[in-house]
Amino acid sequence: MSQLIELWNTTEVTAIANFLGIVPALFAALFSFLNWRSVRQQKNFNESLISVELHSGVAEPYILPGKIRRKNLTRAEVRGMIGEIPTHDNVRFGIAFLHGEAFYKLLEHVQSDQQRTNITIQCTEDEMNQFEI
Repeated sequence: MSQLIELWNTTEVTAIANFLGIVPALFAALFSFLNWRSVRQQKNFNESLISVELHSGVAEPYILPGKIRRKNLTRAEVRGMIGEIPTHDNVRFGIAFLHGEAFYKLLEHVQSDQQRTNITIQCTEDEMNQFEI
């Protein structure tokens, strides 16, 4: 038993034990930092603001007041923002683009593309003229 205690007290065994304790701790610290950075980047991405524009191709695009957080960018939110624009007849607006597959693909693209900071809704000139803008 005393030989085992003497072996344990040697510097070689102590160095190996220290190494086996320190290396996993360093790896844990490294992966903890990488995870923290990834979570922070994802949060910043989700919290970024997206503007909504109506564009007819004829006149200047109309940028809606206010912005939507990327994580909240849904069909309902976009339609709700557009619905806040007063119309000439005080009736519900109608934009054909909002009912098509292209709109859903555009939403999906803007939700996942970090470079996009706006969503452009394609309108005809008549659709733009229904609003008091």
